[in-house]
Amino acid sequence: MPSVDSLQVAFRPYLSGAETMVYQFNNVAHVTIAALLLALSFYASKRLVLHRRRQAFKRLHGAHDAPWLPTQNLVQRWIGLDLLWSNVRAFRNHNFLETSKQRIKETGLQTYQQTLAGSHTLLTIELDNLKAIQATNFKSFGLSEQRTNAHTLLGYSIFTTNGAAWAHSRELLRPQFVRAQVFNLARTFKPHVDELITALPRDRRSFNLEPFFFRLTMDTATEFLFGESTNSVATGTDGGFGEALTMAVDHTIRVARYGLLGKYLLPSRGSSAARDHVHRFVDNIVDRGLAKRAKERSDNPNVERRYCFLDALASETDDRLRIRSELLSVLMAGRSTTANLLTNVWFILSTRPDIWTKVQEEVATLGGTEPTIEQLKELKLAFDDTILPVGGGGDGRSPLFVAKGTTVIWSVYALHRRKDIFGDDADEFKPERWFDDAATGRKGLRGGWAYLPFNGGARVCLGQQFALTETAYTTIRLCQAFDRIEPRGPQREWRENIAKGTCLNLDGAQVSLHPRAV
Repeated sequence: MPSVDSLQVAFRPYLSGAETMVYQFNNVAHVTIAALLLALSFYASKRLVLHRRRQAFKRLHGAHDAPWLPTQNLVQRWIGLDLLWSNVRAFRNHNFLETSKQRIKETGLQTYQQTLAGSHTLLTIELDNLKAIQATNFKSFGLSEQRTNAHTLLGYSIFTTNGAAWAHSRELLRPQFVRAQVFNLARTFKPHVDELITALPRDRRSFNLEPFFFRLTMDTATEFLFGESTNSVATGTDGGFGEALTMAVDHTIRVARYGLLGKYLLPSRGSSAARDHVHRFVDNIVDRGLAKRAKERSDNPNVERRYCFLDALASETDDRLRIRSELLSVLMAGRSTTANLLTNVWFILSTRPDIWTKVQEEVATLGGTEPTIEQLKELKLAFDDTILPVGGGGDGRSPLFVAKGTTVIWSVYALHRRKDIFGDDADEFKPERWFDDAATGRKGLRGGWAYLPFNGGARVCLGQQFALTETAYTTIRLCQAFDRIEPRGPQREWRENIAKGTCLNLDGAQVSLHPRAV
């Protein structure tokens, strides 16, 4: 039997190798730990310097951090899963807007900070802050990462860019919305509203106005922007574009809604195919439009033509992707928002006979003639450390410090229901709150920074007059064509549906219309 000494001699070469490996491993471990400690020290040093600089900045301006959402403890301030699950439940129950408003009301604060799925945000409905973000301190803020990440659908366009790129897009868009073009009712709106009136059921059966309004706004937007219409009201189809756009936009918004975890929690499923369909649809319009314009210019080079956004873009760039991105951004906004507004208006008209009667009385003053533009008007993210005027400190009344990279959000729904501004009946649909009373001399409300359906300042919606004009003109023409309306939906109370990018009634506007006797 071999002795222990002989075994040690026999295995010494292997033991030596193992000892060397352990020694090398220890060296690597020591170097790795040293590198990590060095990196940690460097990071901590940078954070300390940044903290001291920000503290000095706060002292200089007398600013404070915003109070935290009271329901978030120290752990939830880091991860924010409580707020995520609360929002998910609210969306599923179609009461997210009301839940958000109640959350603000229960805090007793107009500004607070919160964490949603790992994303730290400031929420504010203070008028001075909204004015600063959108106007007086505009250069300190830009679109958040969640918004700019929409470039997979919208490309790099006016809705997804900041700085010089955004300014250039806006300057390209602005001429399309000048007064003369927006207010040419006969050319821009009349043919499509005529088609709508013809297409609507006249046998008093129940139907939903929502899809008709979406086709109408698709037709007017494409004609206005591209110089040709999809004519979906007349044909009853838009080639599947509307459904694909809704799916693609809905996915983009849901990903942004759930903060940093959005792209991991929400798989794309059919949204990629929908996005590709949308891109092909717009690409075909671009190709057809460019070819048509080139032929027209070749055949009649001296003929002056109506301004067309597609022409303007083509004269600035031959980048087909850039052209598609800008066109798709404006088409999305021009179609969905106005269609939703019309749907909400007509849901209200169907469920509020008092308002329907008032509108019909106003329309009757036109004597059956189509309205003119004059008659329409007569019918009743932070880039740098910065300071917002108010919202800091325990009581929320001190100047508010906003760290670079902080996402600042505001709830227009809650803002427009502030009872200290709009009165105790702020939750009610009450158009007369805006009207002057000649008999008493009482002045109606003037919204200012308390009323932001189109935002304000530098990023104010370029298409607001287009949207309001189309809504008013369409509503008046329909009221002239139909003298009675009945609600036919399962719900008489408005319920939110945010799935289509903006907000409309969950059941649309299900009605029965009675044609006016000729």
